[in-house]
This record gives sequence, C-alpha cells and structure tokens, in this order.
Amino acid sequence: MREVKTRFWSTNSDAERPSATRPRPSSKPTTRQPSPGLPEHNPTVRNLRVTPPTPRLFVVSAGNIRDVRAEDDHLDRSDAEGVEDPAQAWNALVVGAYAEHDAMDHAPDVFAGYVPIAARGELSPTSRTSVSFDQKRWPFKPDVVAPGGNLARTPDGTDVDTPENLAILTTRLQHPGEGYFTTTRDTSAATAHVAAVAADIRAAYPQLRPETIRALIVHSAEWTSAMRTRIDATTTKGAAVNLLRRYGMGVPSLERATRRVCQANGVTGLWCQARTALRRPSNRMSNALSACFQRWVRRALPLPVGSRAITAR
Repeated sequence: MREVKTRFWSTNSDAERPSATRPRPSSKPTTRQPSPGLPEHNPTVRNLRVTPPTPRLFVVSAGNIRDVRAEDDHLDRSDAEGVEDPAQAWNALVVGAYAEHDAMDHAPDVFAGYVPIAARGELSPTSRTSVSFDQKRWPFKPDVVAPGGNLARTPDGTDVDTPENLAILTTRLQHPGEGYFTTTRDTSAATAHVAAVAADIRAAYPQLRPETIRALIVHSAEWTSAMRTRIDATTTKGAAVNLLRRYGMGVPSLERATRRVCQANGVTGLWCQARTALRRPSNRMSNALSACFQRWVRRALPLPVGSRAITAR
C-alpha cells in the first residue's frame, strides 16, 4: 500500500500558506551571518540588544523671544509668545527664565544710562509661556523657571541691548591667556541650571525614577517675591491660572529637593546635608577623606532614631 503523507496548515490568519512559486527551504544546515557593518562581537552592541530601555528625564527649554522690542511691555509679550516645540510635551520638565539681577552698578561704561527691562525676580524678557495656549487641552508650561539673565533699554528708550552684568556667569574653555569665564543667558542657560539639579539628585539617589526626580524639582520650586506679589494680587481664578502658565511653580532648589528625599527616608537636618554632599559627584571626596568625615559626623551628631548610617559612594 502506498504511504500517503498529509501536511497540516495552521488556520491562524497570521500564518502564510506556501506559494507555488516559492522555493522550498534547503535541508542543509545554514550558518547565520552577521549584518554588514554590525560588529556582533562588540559587547556594547550585544548589551544594546538585551538591555531593556532606560527611562529618561527630558529637561527642555521653553524657548526664546528673539526680537524683543524696547516699546513692548515684556510680560504681555511673553504671555503672547507660546513655548516652542517640544516644550508643549506633557512629561518633559520645561524650564523658563527669570531675571536674577536688575542693577547696572557694575556695567561697562558703554552701557551708562541703560535701564533693565525686567525687575529683579521677574520673568526674563526673552522667556516664552503657555498663556496663549488652549487651557483646556494643553499643559501648564513652563514647569519651573531658573536664572536666565536680563536685558536693558537704551537711554533714549528706542533699542534693547545685552549688558554682560545682567547675564549669567559661566565657564568656557578658551585659548591660553583669555581666561576661563564667559557669560550666557536666556532659557538655554536656565535649562542647564535645572538639568544640573536633576543630575545631582540622580547622582545622590540613583534608585529614584525619572518621574520622581521631576516631581522633586517641581515641588521644590518657590515663587520669587516679585512673582508672589502678582499672584497674591489676583482676584479671579483665570488670572491666577495665567500667572501659573507664566511662572510655572517658580524657582527650584536642590537643597529643598534633597531634603524631601531625606525626610522620606527618616533622615533630617545635618545628616541629610552630609549624606547629599558625600554622594554628589561635584563635591565627592576621596575615599580616605570620606571615611574621616563620616567618623567626625558620627561623633559630632547623634544618629536619628530609626535611620541608617550614611554611606559614602
């Protein structure tokens, strides 16, 4: 009797039936060849394939107004200029800029008679807001504000300039003899400031999720005196909402943010400051100095009840 061989096919819609023109697979064993240009022997490439994606916190600038005019009311202009893409993203930590200084005492002689546009503690003249957005559909942006410098009007009130004394001092690698300092400004400088706060929190407490770090920064923010004065003077909910869309939650603080982490772990006061200082990369001591410092802290401060001893990293 002739043996009849029967082949069964899956009824799953995802399964393909063989085509009459499709060649049959070879019975010979084949060796999988790596894709051209992909060094599979490289351990970094292998890790990228097996390592799950790492959550990230995106710190984004609100964007700048590039044509500030001397005749404008700078707050009205900022309220009319919406934050730039991708600052409208819900989960991004969006940063606006505020003016930390409004004095011309140390300005170069060429800026004699110039008048700062923004009062100290007010929104920077170049910072954008979400006041003009559809308030039922779009989030409150910026989330926080940080130092971003100020601008000044000319003595005749017809033009705007950028005195260095109203900018943000920072470092810069330059040619020998040219110094190591320069100035920066606007929402880019403010964003770098907040990104550094986020990095310090992450370095001190690497177990925290990006969402937690974002929340710590936002909840550590406080309005400046100038911002608080305007918010306290509001008489309607709509006016208060607009100010929240202008200033966010205010100016964040690394000290306040890390203090909340310590309080959540039952560590308070100087213990919290010592623990954060030891863990922060910018202030990290050598292993020997860290051990000596911890011994001094243990002798000088009583260990809080229920808390664990600090550990230098």
